[in-house]
Amino acid sequence: MSRGLRAHLLGVATGPERTDDELAAEEVDGEMLAVIEVAAWSRLRLAGIDLAVLVTAEYGGVAAVSGLISETCRRHNKSCQNIGFLN
Repeated sequence: MSRGLRAHLLGVATGPERTDDELAAEEVDGEMLAVIEVAAWSRLRLAGIDLAVLVTAEYGGVAAVSGLISETCRRHNKSCQNIGFLN
């Protein structure tokens, strides 16, 4: 780690660095739409649509994500039975 690099890049007025746990615990504007299981998320990443799923969820909601996943599976002739998410 380079001492002083963070302050040099972000400026001296930057607050102290926070841990991943602190950042994750921070309250953010938003709502939980669904929980995608790890195995399902891995399949979505392998299909290359992980970013598309996040953007679709933000702008279209759960129904749009479901449509995106179904369409992707149909295009690739894959079964979507194991790609479920809880909402």
